[in-house]
Amino acid sequence: MKKILHCADVHLSAGEKDYSLGVLKEIVDTANTEKADFLLFAGDTFDSFDDYESLKGDFSRTIKQAHSECSVLFMTGNHENLGRKNKSLSAQELGISQDCFFDSTTAPFLLHSSGGLEFLVVSHRDDYTGYVDWSVPAKQTKYRICVAHTTIPELVYTGSDDGEASAGVMDPDLFSRFSVDYAALGHIHSERETQYGSVKIVYPGSPRVWRKNEDGVRSVRLVELGESVTVTKKEISSAGQFRYFNVNLSLEGTPDADISQHAKNFNSSDWIWVELAGLIEDRQT
Repeated sequence: MKKILHCADVHLSAGEKDYSLGVLKEIVDTANTEKADFLLFAGDTFDSFDDYESLKGDFSRTIKQAHSECSVLFMTGNHENLGRKNKSLSAQELGISQDCFFDSTTAPFLLHSSGGLEFLVVSHRDDYTGYVDWSVPAKQTKYRICVAHTTIPELVYTGSDDGEASAGVMDPDLFSRFSVDYAALGHIHSERETQYGSVKIVYPGSPRVWRKNEDGVRSVRLVELGESVTVTKKEISSAGQFRYFNVNLSLEGTPDADISQHAKNFNSSDWIWVELAGLIEDRQT
């Protein structure tokens, strides 16, 4: 059996360095606890190219804590290209083997074989329509994993989703055409998954709270490849949660809810958003 820890959209940020790196460390710790053979970053690991330049050393030191049998696979997303211009990302600076580093500025796809698995890495781009002409070799292993940072229409409203910039739409026929068994996706910050024929398509969601409305437990996915494909959610507790409260006010300005009762379940990493609504007699109340 092979195990992959699938994460995406970590959005490491120099402005939230301690929080970001705390989430990253827990991801690595989870890979160690689960004895994962691969730790897969499916795009937008850094919030921008400037964040990459600021945090690449911290990233390298953190992933080097992964156990010796765990291979780290890294692909760039759209956020690594923000402010990048003509500059380069370096596998060496990230502490990643060059053959496990996949940059979206290169070929439309790369096929990487490791540990008895094949990884079909599809670069993030605005237009995927030419995939029918790609010369992808026939599958040589039991399982082929497609890694992409993209939008799948069956799972995502393609206009504007999660506040994220629009992305090229990928036809899930690509997975069937190229004999994919598991599609390890990134780009959408809420967790979503579906079955398309024999292909399991999964967005793990961002493992951190990055902005308003990203509610619920933050997590990554453990993918176990044995007789079949099994996917299990693994919580990232250090990320906290986005917690939203809508509190109505009486005419006297008295709230109709006591948020302090909920605060017993808060932790220091939670993002708390409280909206007050109502008409009151005296704005000085």
